[in-house]
Formats: sequence, C-alpha cells, structure tokens
Amino acid sequence: MDFFQPKAFVISAPSGTGKTTIIKEAKRLVPSLTWSISCTTRQAREQEKNGIDYWFISVAAFERQIKEKAFIEWAKVHSNYYGTSWQELQKAKEEKNTLILDIDVQGALQLQDKKIDDVFFIFITPPSLATLEHRLVARNTETKESLAIRLKAAEEEMNHRFLYDVSIVNDSLDNAVIDFLSYILQQSIVWPQAGQFDVKEIAKLLYTYKRTADSIPADLIKLEAIITDIYNTKKR
Repeated sequence: MDFFQPKAFVISAPSGTGKTTIIKEAKRLVPSLTWSISCTTRQAREQEKNGIDYWFISVAAFERQIKEKAFIEWAKVHSNYYGTSWQELQKAKEEKNTLILDIDVQGALQLQDKKIDDVFFIFITPPSLATLEHRLVARNTETKESLAIRLKAAEEEMNHRFLYDVSIVNDSLDNAVIDFLSYILQQSIVWPQAGQFDVKEIAKLLYTYKRTADSIPADLIKLEAIITDIYNTKKR
C-alpha cells in the first residue's frame, strides 16, 4: 500500500506574519515538501535567483500566458503580476511531492473557485494586529505610510481566514511550525494502524530534535524511520 498521498497546500498570510520562515523550517524537517515557484513581472531583489525564488518574466510574456490560460491563479499586486502555472501542480503530482503554494488571499480565492482535488488551504495569522504592527516596525523597512497600507491590507486579509481549511496563529515560531507540519502530515499520509499515531506528537519530535544533534532519542529514531519509510514508499 502506498501510504503517501501527495497533496497541494495553499498558504496565505499578511506580510510580516512569518509565513516564509515557517515554510522553510517545515521543508527542512520534511524534504518531500516542494515549494511552488511563482511567475512575476517585478524586478528581482538582491540575492533572488530566477527559477529558485521566482520565474522573473516580462509583462508581455505574463499577459500572453494569461490569454493561454497557463495559470492556476494570477493577480496584479502593487502594479506587478504574480501567478502560479498549472505546470507546477502537474510536476509535483508526477514526482509525488507535496506542493506548497505561497499565494495571497486574492489568488487563493480564485483557486478555491476552481475546486481542484487534493488542494488544501492554510491561513497563517498573527496573534493580533498590534503584534503584527510591532513586528513590521521591528523590521525597520517600512515608512509611516507603507506601514499603514500593510496593516490595512492585513486586516482585510484576516477577515478571509475563515474561508480556509485551517487557520494557524503564529504566536511563537515553535508552535506555528508544529501546527503547520501536523496539518500537512495529517492530510498527506494514510497512516498505518489508524488511531495509534499522534501526528502532532510526531511533528513535535521532528521539530524538537534536530538531525544535527549529538544524540537522538530512540523513540525519535523509530518515528523518523516511520516517516521516512512512508515518504520513500513512492520511490520503491
């Protein structure tokens, strides 16, 4: 029996919520998670690489792909286009990887309307708008005007969180990663001996004990062996 059932997870969150950090940490623990690479017409930032962070394409090329219906979803944000191609989803299915799609609320709602099988929606939210404001100010990258715009957008986005399959509060990175990983494992794996596995406990163990640690408890070795065996079933 193939216990691994590849799914796609759409992740949305207001800017400054810690979404990218949570996804990167989960991917480090479960390498089978694949990050969907979106297309955009904006200029690449310093250290961003084409084909790794985004596919950076021209406005003309993007608009041509819109006409060709090449995108699962697309949106124009702050004068720039962003979109996810159907190819990303198809590639993940063929390789039996779990796909993580980092998409804003506008794009996520488009995707929900398409009712694609095996796509789940996760919203990551800050504990409060006040906490989010504190985090944005601490980054020291916002002007007074841009901060006000981001907070207004965040409030509007958070009003849509009830339309998602699950909402995760990033009150601390540890808790958020564990909740995020638990949900993905729960949806992506058909667990043997149903009822005998506490997915959240497994996620906690995977997160708490790093592979770089000098010693790993025997129970974790057993759990990691189970996870590895299930995820590697697809390669046998």
